[in-house]
Amino acid sequence: MKRILLIFVLGVLSFHIWAQKKSSDKGHRITVSVKNFPDTNLLILGNYFGDKTYIIDTGKYDKKTKIYAFSDTAKLYRGIYFLVHKQAKVVEFAVSDNQNFEISFDFQEPYKSLVFKNSQENTDFADFQKQQNELYPKGDELYKQLQKCDSIPNCDSAELHKELRSVYKALTDGKINFVQQHPGYLMTKVLLASKDIEIPTPPQDLKTDEEINEYRYQYYKTHYFDNIDLKEDGLVRSPVFHDKVAFYFDKMIHPNPDSVNKAVDEFLTKIEHTPEMYKYCLWYLCNKYERSNRITDDAVFVHIVREYYAKGKAPWTGQSTVKALVKRADELEPILIGKKAPDFACPDTNENWISLYSIRSKYTVLIFWATDCGVCKTEIPKLKAFYDANKKLYDFEVYAVDTKSNKNEWKQMIRSMGLNWINVNGTNSNLDWFNIYDAHSTPAVYVLDKNKKIVLKKVGGESIEDYLKIEGKK
Repeated sequence: MKRILLIFVLGVLSFHIWAQKKSSDKGHRITVSVKNFPDTNLLILGNYFGDKTYIIDTGKYDKKTKIYAFSDTAKLYRGIYFLVHKQAKVVEFAVSDNQNFEISFDFQEPYKSLVFKNSQENTDFADFQKQQNELYPKGDELYKQLQKCDSIPNCDSAELHKELRSVYKALTDGKINFVQQHPGYLMTKVLLASKDIEIPTPPQDLKTDEEINEYRYQYYKTHYFDNIDLKEDGLVRSPVFHDKVAFYFDKMIHPNPDSVNKAVDEFLTKIEHTPEMYKYCLWYLCNKYERSNRITDDAVFVHIVREYYAKGKAPWTGQSTVKALVKRADELEPILIGKKAPDFACPDTNENWISLYSIRSKYTVLIFWATDCGVCKTEIPKLKAFYDANKKLYDFEVYAVDTKSNKNEWKQMIRSMGLNWINVNGTNSNLDWFNIYDAHSTPAVYVLDKNKKIVLKKVGGESIEDYLKIEGKK
């Protein structure tokens, strides 16, 4: 666990710095005037980045002009930024190519009073927001009336439905008009990215529910990124992009490693010429699959490290971080699901050496444990009860490796718990199983088939039982 944390402390720290780093080119200056502001000492500029937000700068307040200034000789990255007061967002706006503009608003009604000068994109979007915000309360009120309509005499639900549809149409038409009139705006691209894919009516020759659902799934998956401009780096610093990518890999891709690896490669190929997007997504996917609790996902992590970091396709990453990632991939690769477990031997309580491969059962449960492990004291008795009741039924054996205990304590616990499976002392072995089997915390459990291939790992007793109940009868 310490190794995993080390890798990603290194990675996250460098990534956090990169997230806030500014590109150099002519600089930026954003001035802000706020009426009815309760605190003249603190106005903060922040931005979105992936699934998080970051503080970029604190405004410099001029008492004479009563204006806050955010300025630097370097330009800001394209994206959606916001002003913050006391940890609350006040207003949001786009930072695109033009980074010299003015903002003014009334703190009591920020969006209603919001005005931009020298930023046509933000001016147009502010006008759009005002139009939309005028319609939302009407829609909410009509919806509330519909909810109560049955209990109100002479309530015309049909008319209320008609009015509500009219409001929804006006909201939709407003968005469509804004997108059509301003296709190049970053705000337009954010709006489009948040729009879901519309699935057409399935072909008439599809008859069964299964065929129709498969058509819808495949269409949605194929067209998932149609509304997202994968050439727009500014989307990385928006509130919508991360969630879209996360949903795609969490819900749209079958979780077996081959499918995920293929999806990762196809997606990264699409964005390889969009530098900020590529950097973020490669980091995010590597981090996601290394930290995942799904037992097959470490194979995706290994693939990403081998194909991208080890081959120099992440040149912004420090060499120490790359080395740590490659080392971690090297450690995980021999114990991936489907790999043949490395053989080793240890002495039992009578000092007779027993190897893992000497077990001839259909399944072997390999468990690394310790007498002072609190979780082990809970899990071991459960596994023993299942072992006693089902050993012959599912033809499985347990090879239990004590990781660090005093021999007398170890033998005493074996006797007191009645552990009648194969017990060996791991402090004396012909293999560095501690590192090879990633047994940095206990209990560490692996389930092997008759050929000693790993079929389960790092799971609890219930998962072992569920697996053997299904596979053990085959």
